[in-house]
Amino acid sequence: MSAPGDDELTQRPGDHHWLPGIPQEPLNARYEIVGEPLGKGGCGVVYRARKKQLQQWVAIKRVIPRDGEKLTLTEQQQFVREVALMASITHPHVVRVEAWGCDSDGLYIVMELLEQGTLSDLVRNNHPQGMPTAEVLRYARQICLGLQALHQKGILHRDLKPSNLLLDSLANAKLADFGLARETDGDGVAHDSSSNPIFSPPYASPEQIAGQPLDVRTDIFSLGATLYHLACGSVPSSRLYDLDEVAVELRDLLGGLLQKIPERRPATVDAVLEQIDELIKRQSAGSVSRPAEDVRPARTRWPASGLLTVALACIAVCALLLVQLLPERNTAIEQAEPAGNPASPDDTPETAAAAAAPAPATIDAPATVPTDAPQTPTETPAEWTNSLGMKFRLIPAGTFLMGTRQPSSDARPQHAVTISKPFWLAAHEVTQGVWQEVMGIAPWQGQASVMEGPDVAATYVSWEDAVEFCQRLSLRDGKRYRLPTEAEWEYACRAGTTTEYSFGDEDHQLENYAWWGGLKGDGNCGTEQYAHRVGQKQANPFGLFDMHGNAWEWCQDWYDDSYYSAAPVTDPQGPATGSARTLRGGAWETAPVSQRSCFRYSNSLDARTQTTGCRVLIEYP
Repeated sequence: MSAPGDDELTQRPGDHHWLPGIPQEPLNARYEIVGEPLGKGGCGVVYRARKKQLQQWVAIKRVIPRDGEKLTLTEQQQFVREVALMASITHPHVVRVEAWGCDSDGLYIVMELLEQGTLSDLVRNNHPQGMPTAEVLRYARQICLGLQALHQKGILHRDLKPSNLLLDSLANAKLADFGLARETDGDGVAHDSSSNPIFSPPYASPEQIAGQPLDVRTDIFSLGATLYHLACGSVPSSRLYDLDEVAVELRDLLGGLLQKIPERRPATVDAVLEQIDELIKRQSAGSVSRPAEDVRPARTRWPASGLLTVALACIAVCALLLVQLLPERNTAIEQAEPAGNPASPDDTPETAAAAAAPAPATIDAPATVPTDAPQTPTETPAEWTNSLGMKFRLIPAGTFLMGTRQPSSDARPQHAVTISKPFWLAAHEVTQGVWQEVMGIAPWQGQASVMEGPDVAATYVSWEDAVEFCQRLSLRDGKRYRLPTEAEWEYACRAGTTTEYSFGDEDHQLENYAWWGGLKGDGNCGTEQYAHRVGQKQANPFGLFDMHGNAWEWCQDWYDDSYYSAAPVTDPQGPATGSARTLRGGAWETAPVSQRSCFRYSNSLDARTQTTGCRVLIEYP
């Protein structure tokens, strides 16, 4: 995507006098607007739309002329500048733009769809008296990371406020609305040539209101006003910020950010991040008031058919009764390795049965395979190491309850699923060392929120990257490597358990099993800043590490939030088509709710973030 510079901005003949460089393409040729507008502001209207070919949901912003029926040259210049600035930033805490152009109805921008509302909505609906301190700090850190990405590109947002911070499906904040953003000069200063500067009181800095030259400290002041709003439930129109209304733990931070004189504020967002991280550590060491169990805005779901839901529930209950009545007939796999090199999955004879009866609901050890399941030879070791040193655990076939009974979840209805064949699953997430050995590149280098090391989980990995990794590893190693399906992943994660996590229902034990962020059930806040070395926490009952937390793990399936209503009960492969792929397991940055065994997340095939990695599977012969 490209946009013309100011020296190219000259009107062209025609009814609309569009500036050169603006793509002229009818919006309805590729997108279909669905429903009423999602929101309307002074500069535009935002709609929910669907990409016709891929059925991908997006958001479309239509620009509204301030005066008259046609956009002026100045308004077009502002639009072109906004698109150019948005397109230059790729960061998980900045809204992604994918297309732009003009048609007979005017100018438009196509962006990723975020339907969970804004931080302003979240405060108004869930925390009218202000958020818990730990949640304020969590959002403060996310906003700072987004601002950091902007400032590193020499961009000032200049309109930071809760209503311009959109929430994704995990209630993570993303910077949006770059209509007032400006690039800085070599001295880090942005000048507004307008004689009538535009700003959003009471979030604007004093120097912005006065029409003076601005630097990064104007965004830092707006950050302070935004955090004041989160902490108190509102922000005073008088611009008199009473710090006595703020939690004691936040007063020094906000007092520094809201200094009227720019020189008295922190000079960079990096300095603010240091303060925030120190406060988060203190919060983690102490205790704060317990927040609501789930502060995420409710997600709209298409209701499943009542009869189908009842039928699936009956199947799940019958499966539970069946597995409880089955005798415990487990055959232990011998642990000793044969002489010489350990046997690989492809070294064993193909003796798996064609079908499987339900396996016991609880499996006592990773090396135990139910006799009702397709059998693996007893001489096959429970753990095998490939040529790159990657360890794999043998996961037996069996039946389990997939999903949750919790309301407002895309993991409903809970239903019995049978995995008919055993498989080998990597004991660890793919590490940076293994990734570089196979792919020859390091996509995480130079990126934010990364700790480098050969044993650290590889991040900034897209779904497409992960698939290519499996293909290359298959050619190199002579095995059939691939990503696990959602069903295979959840079955391996649960490891015979039926609780929220593989270790139980309560998240107070989570720190023993996961690198995580956000809020725990006791109100304490995670302090993680990047993915860690694999295998540092406790393993699940199958001997798999970091199934909860550390890095999101790509699955093979397309994502569909209503898929469980009609999914096959044996070896489900996910929807036939889609626009996003599924991720599982939570990450170092996400809250405990996303670490649950059943939790589903999704992202576009080419999305690379500081939290996305992968774990690979070897098909059993």
